[in-house]
Amino acid sequence: MKRRVNFTISDEAYDALIKVSKQTGLSLSEIVRNAIRMYKWAKEETEAGNILVSRNPKDKSKIEMQILP
Repeated sequence: MKRRVNFTISDEAYDALIKVSKQTGLSLSEIVRNAIRMYKWAKEETEAGNILVSRNPKDKSKIEMQILP
């Protein structure tokens, strides 16, 4: 089943959404669906006690990411 959702976002968030859409060719809806899937995964991983890390392959530096409740 599909549901239609309307919500308000800031101009900054809208501009970011449009930029990602232009860069990827994805629809706004698909970007939001992907973001929800990624957030859900990140939330589940952190709730399981795992740490999310972004690693730079060139210098091996790491940035840890915290997901808010």
